[in-house]
Parts: sequence; C-alpha cells; structure tokens
Amino acid sequence: MSTRPFVALSIALVAAAAACTTEPAGLPSERASSTEQPIIGGQYDTTHEAVVAIAQDQGLCTGTIVKTDPATGVLWVLTAAHCVTSPPRYVIQGPDFNAASALLYEVLDYTSHPSYTGAVDSSYDLAIVRAAGADATTPTIPYLKPAQDNLAAGRTILALGYGKVQPTDPEPPQSRRKSISLSISQVSSTKIAFDFQSGGTCQGDSGGPDLYTIAGKEYVAGVHSYGVGGCTGTSVSGRISAAATWADGEVAKAPAGSACTICQKSAFSGKNACANDQAACAGNRDCTNFVECVNACKDDACRATCEGKYPLGVGPAYAVSYCSCLAGGCKSSCGVGCFGTPVCGYKISGADCRTCVESSCCTELQAAAKDGRGYDCIKTGGADPQCAKNAAYQKLAACQTSKCAVCKGSLGDGTATDPPPGDPAPTDPAASSSSSSGGGGGASDGGGCSAAPSSSGAAGLAPLALALFVVARRRRRAA
Repeated sequence: MSTRPFVALSIALVAAAAACTTEPAGLPSERASSTEQPIIGGQYDTTHEAVVAIAQDQGLCTGTIVKTDPATGVLWVLTAAHCVTSPPRYVIQGPDFNAASALLYEVLDYTSHPSYTGAVDSSYDLAIVRAAGADATTPTIPYLKPAQDNLAAGRTILALGYGKVQPTDPEPPQSRRKSISLSISQVSSTKIAFDFQSGGTCQGDSGGPDLYTIAGKEYVAGVHSYGVGGCTGTSVSGRISAAATWADGEVAKAPAGSACTICQKSAFSGKNACANDQAACAGNRDCTNFVECVNACKDDACRATCEGKYPLGVGPAYAVSYCSCLAGGCKSSCGVGCFGTPVCGYKISGADCRTCVESSCCTELQAAAKDGRGYDCIKTGGADPQCAKNAAYQKLAACQTSKCAVCKGSLGDGTATDPPPGDPAPTDPAASSSSSSGGGGGASDGGGCSAAPSSSGAAGLAPLALALFVVARRRRRAA
C-alpha cells in the first residue's frame, strides 16, 4: 500500500521521504510515498469559481480563494504545502483551466505552515498563496474556524479539484474542475479521512477543498493532502480549523514586493487592463515568435534582427510591455520605472508633431501601435500596400491629416521612431526572491513599464515571455 500526495502532471512527481508521524485515531500514515490525487466519479463543477487551479513550475494543484482585497488587487489562496515545493506561478480561475475564458492571476508570494515537515503524511500540509489581480467580483469561500468545526465520522463534505477522472488516465490530467459528495470515515485533531465510496479524490486534486455546509453556507473544512492505496483507497485532508490561527495571520499579511510590483502583476491578471493585450499577443504567433527571439538577445543588433524577422509581432509585444504604465495605471507607484514609456504607445519624433498627435489622435495612435500591421505601417510611413487595408492605421492617418497638419506628411517619413530605450528601473529585491513569480510584473519594478528596446537587451520583454508559460501548456493540451 502506498501513500500518494495529490499533485498533478508526471513532471511534478517528487520522491518523498519516509513518513514517521504518529497519528491518533488510526488515521492512515504510510511510509512508501509519492505525490498524487484527483476526483474519481462525481460530476463536473461549474459553480464553485473560488476553487482554482495553481500552475507550478513543474506541476499543477488545486486551491481555494479564501480572501480578496479589491483595493490592492491581492487575493489569498488556501492550498497544500506540498503544492508550493515547486514554485507556483499562476492561479487559474474557471471550470476548465485550459479554456480561453479562464482568468489568470500572477502569484506574488506563498507561505507554508511552519509545522509542515515535508513528509507525505505531515499533519500540517497547508499553505497560503498570494496572487494579484482580484476585483470586486472575484469569488471567495471562507475557511472553517474552530468554533464552527463540528466535523465527525458520518458527516458529509463536498470535495473538489482538477485531476484524473479515472485512476488509469494518462498524464497530464484532464483540465476540468470536478466535485463529489463524500462521507467522512475518520477524524483526528489535524486530519480528515474518507474511504473510497462511489468515487474519491485522485491525482491532480492536491490542495483542493473539502467544503462543509453550515446554515446553507459553504466553508473550507479540509485541504486535500495525500491518499493511501491509490485513487480507490483512503484519501486524507488537512483539517484547517487546527491551523486557523496561522491562517488568520497569513491572510492578514501584505504580500512581499513593492507597490509597483503588485500594481504591474495586477494589471496583467484577472479581468484587468493589460490581461487582454497579453492574451492577444499570446494567441498571435508573430508576437510570441518575436518575444522568444528578443528574449534570446544580448544586444540591440540582435533585437533589430528579430524585428526584421517578425515585423507583425513588434507592435503587439510592445503594447504588452508598455501596458502597466499606460492602461494599467502604474505610473504613480512605479515612478522612474515608467520613464521613457510613450504617452500613446509609440514615440513620435518632432516636438510639434508629437504634441499634436498625443493631444488630438492619442486613441488612434495607441490602437494602431498595438496592431501588428498598424505598427509596421507607422514605422514605414504606410509604404506597404497592405497599409491601405489596415483599419487601425487608416484611422490614425485620417486623424493626423485632419488635425495635425504640422506633421507634414505620414508619420513614417522621418517623423516617427521606434520606441526609445527605457531607463533601467530600480530593482525590487522582494520581486526576485524565491517566493515571487514571473509574469507581467517581471523581476523588478520596471519590468512591465520600461520594456521598450533597451541597451541591456530584451529584459523588458521578460514579463510576456513568462506569461507564455501557461500559454505553452494550453497549446500542448490543444495539440
């Protein structure tokens, strides 16, 4: 008989040390161990939107949003401690985490329970993940407090998670959220156990919740931790009321990182301003090829080569790079990190022309600059015959003709330039710590703002490249 934690994806399987914990009330505690657990049986769930997937560097888990702060955009996710041994990068919200409609939230930091030992059957296999991008509509499910906890054998919970629907399913697991009603078989002060019934948890459900209903309201009573005897044996969850004091302290803490880092990551997460631009680039092969090309560069000559190879990807990529300082509203919190960001998404040379276009045609310039063909048409002055068919560029040209005669011709006839180099932004030590993730915020405060071509190469586009972590997985699933 083996003990299996519930992490998904074969690349995430880790060897676990022999477990020696003594557990009261006869709860399962096995020594031979590996990482697994998803929902077998049950039904697909489309209602519990606070139950989310957690994408790691090397795996995938489940978690529950237990608190949000729309004012700062921070959300707190309760999951299993073994789900953060490989750094979590994204919280993904949706019935199907591979769907185009799924919302991505960038992870800010994470903390395991201090009594978690790393053993598969540790009594405190619990963690809090903080992510960015919450708004007033982001759902939550609170966790059970000690005074509310009357769990006992025979009581019913609803287990949820993303994972295999059959024990024999190949890796990676399916991507849809499932739920199943289970009767508790045993409890201890720190654990809840469920024998296999019409179904049970299996590989992919680690960190997912056991929901307990009191007076018509659902609470997280347990967090999926490990299984004994495979997916048709006994599953064990951590009892959150035993760690409520710790959890209360963690959800009261501000996340690591500066206001700039949080603002940038929020801008690229959830339903916020820059998420659409990032998704548009991620779904555009020219844009992703350009980003991948530039991120391999060490100098400006290499970057210029990438622009020549993928001209239709340049505008959408720079739109993502500039977004947190423009539409994302991070100028005030990022300060010098936003220095050099074009006011309207493209730097027009010539003071008089630039002043007129930025004051009279800013909306048109920004729309054309983020369009692949539109950006190239601005740069070349509309020389390509395709520019006559590009709606975004034609709207800009019409606006310039009617309102900015001072520009004296097309913006590309020596009166427009590529985005200027951005000044290096101050490094945020917290953002580069082991408990912070990449994505729209980058590894420093200026990552998302000063991402125009710079003298140091392609560092400014790194936020987008990291965002492609999830996109790449989605493409593999669709292939």
